[in-house]
Amino acid sequence: MSIQTDVIVIGAGAMGSAAALSVARQGKSVVVLEQFAAGHTMGASHGETRNFNTAYQDAVYLKLVREARGLWDELEQETGLKLLDLVGLVNHGDIQALKRTHAAQQNFGLESFFLSQQEATERWQGMRFRGEVLYVPDAGRVRAATALQALRQAAESRGATFHYTTPVRDITVLSQDLVSVAAEAEEYRAPRVIVTAGAWTRKVLTGLVELPVWWSHRNSQPTSACSATVSATICSGQALTTILIRVSQPMTIGTARPTAC
Repeated sequence: MSIQTDVIVIGAGAMGSAAALSVARQGKSVVVLEQFAAGHTMGASHGETRNFNTAYQDAVYLKLVREARGLWDELEQETGLKLLDLVGLVNHGDIQALKRTHAAQQNFGLESFFLSQQEATERWQGMRFRGEVLYVPDAGRVRAATALQALRQAAESRGATFHYTTPVRDITVLSQDLVSVAAEAEEYRAPRVIVTAGAWTRKVLTGLVELPVWWSHRNSQPTSACSATVSATICSGQALTTILIRVSQPMTIGTARPTAC
């Protein structure tokens, strides 16, 4: 007998957990299937911290980090868990690129300012600088492990169900609005499936979605979608549709903004 739900999320890392929360906030029922145990170290979301930096030139990134800051603050307030350590980040290197970054940040109302080489050397004595640096005070670290806990807590409070050590064995698209997902001991069915399986994306979607290959600007070697930061499959008119957003140099990253349909 199959278990029915509105949305199935495959992968309970940061992207999957956030997707589950987004779906649950819309009043949809959602089941999350994760092949490893909670808190595992096999994916891209484990460990104590991740970088939270707003030093970008691209308007797409700047919009994302500005929105992300508000969402992290909102999640902190809801769960009572400390998620951001805004200790500031110093950026140094190509001064012309840093000037463009500073100008772009000003256009988005994001604070940053330059420090001389001497000021930077006195402030961060363990580092060596060759010129001016761009300091971003409202940047720092995301507490990665705690973020996973907070996302799950907020999603579960809205009815989301997380199943760990539950690898997906098969996905079958039964119709335009019905997908069957076979796990170890259960079958789950939903109109929509969100896949946030990171490096396992190609394996999960073999025979269902042809993931593209693109070129990395850094190493001039082909990079598959499943080895990028995240590749996701979300709903868009069909039960399974690949959504990959191409971003600017120096590297192309596959990503998706989770929504429920």
